[in-house]
Amino acid sequence: MFPLAQRYANALGALVLAWLAMAVGLRLREQSWAFVAVVVLLFGYYTLWTLSAKFAEYDLFGPVVAAWMPNLIFGAVAAALTLRLR
Repeated sequence: MFPLAQRYANALGALVLAWLAMAVGLRLREQSWAFVAVVVLLFGYYTLWTLSAKFAEYDLFGPVVAAWMPNLIFGAVAAALTLRLR
């Protein structure tokens, strides 16, 4: 069940990361800090993506929740930053 859920979550993950990178880029006016923030976001997403497989392996969360966890966390952060842009 986890590989199928992770396949769909990975497809949507690109959109979630693009949304979050856009929100971070609009909040940070200096290009260098925006670039550093986006690199940190990519590293953080990769870390959560790797941990989600381990969470599913050790059954800490359900397999579907573990597969979607990086998107849920980064989507919530993107929504919060987007709402603060107004």
